[in-house]
Amino acid sequence: MRFMELKARIANELTDMVNRNIDFFDTTNQGERQSQKLSTLKELNKSAKPGQILFAGDSITEDFPVHEMFMDETELGIYNRGVGGYTTQNILDHMDTCILDLRPSKLFLLIGTNDLGNVSTKPRKICANIETIVKIVKERSPGTKICVQAIYPAAPACDAHPDAFGYWGIRTKQTIDETNALTKAMLGQWPDVTFLEVPGLADEAGHLRWEYTRDGLHLNISGYRLVKCQLRALL
Repeated sequence: MRFMELKARIANELTDMVNRNIDFFDTTNQGERQSQKLSTLKELNKSAKPGQILFAGDSITEDFPVHEMFMDETELGIYNRGVGGYTTQNILDHMDTCILDLRPSKLFLLIGTNDLGNVSTKPRKICANIETIVKIVKERSPGTKICVQAIYPAAPACDAHPDAFGYWGIRTKQTIDETNALTKAMLGQWPDVTFLEVPGLADEAGHLRWEYTRDGLHLNISGYRLVKCQLRALL
């Protein structure tokens, strides 16, 4: 089989895996792992202290070592409610567990890249879901200051980094940029809501720089340090 045919076949198979909610890297069904994680978070929320800082989102947030990176930056406690594989709809379905139960003073939300992993989900739908998330937080936790992060870029496949294969094909620069532009414009209706872009993550072509990622989508420690520099002033 020729290379381009093989590449197209693998890309189609990966897209199908995303649409069927299958984790690329674990034989355990992603939905089962998410359910287990949600149960754990519900228990943790029972003893959570209100008025602290909250990070919510998908696996990029889940992997963010926020406690280690921000322990000297704020006197407030920090909670991480990132769940691997989560989409904007997942957050909406579990608003209490992921956000509202904690009644945070500040919310940092990073969500949407897994929506783009499903080829049937369009940027306008992602933006609409983020708008609904923000509305619910403002209605039910009016004292919470909200920061919505722009969806991070992804890296294309290349010979030096074969693990990136599949990420870029379903998370294109065009769809990421369109989603971020729509979200930024939508959030303009609330002057007190921050939209945060992280300059430096992308190279000249708009791809995630390999020095900041471990697989073309998820950040490594260097990438999180770059994000930390942008977030520090908002804590």
